[in-house]
Amino acid sequence: MNTTDKILIIELKRGGFKLSRDERNQAVGYVEDFMNCGTIIGMPYINAFVVSESFNEKIQPIQSIKDESGVEKGKVRICLFSQIVDSAEKRLFNLRKRLNERYDDVLGMELYYRQSKLAI
Repeated sequence: MNTTDKILIIELKRGGFKLSRDERNQAVGYVEDFMNCGTIIGMPYINAFVVSESFNEKIQPIQSIKDESGVEKGKVRICLFSQIVDSAEKRLFNLRKRLNERYDDVLGMELYYRQSKLAI
């Protein structure tokens, strides 16, 4: 029998949107719904990320969710788009830049660039 150890929830808000307590609490509700749905095999830890342009500084950016016995079963984190882009770039070891440098002189790239400009 397979069990689920971890669940990841990512909620992307529209650009320019400033997160408030309501959006964070909405994600807390999602985590609680998963915890109590009764259809998941196992006792997974649930990580939820709410991603936006900015957030209200008066709210906590990280909130733990515990079950009735006080055991932490999940966490909701507020994350900015810029943090995700920065993190991805670091994790990929500047892969985008290296690929651009490596394949800049490859035949066909000019056609690709021209086609890209037409699509814009």
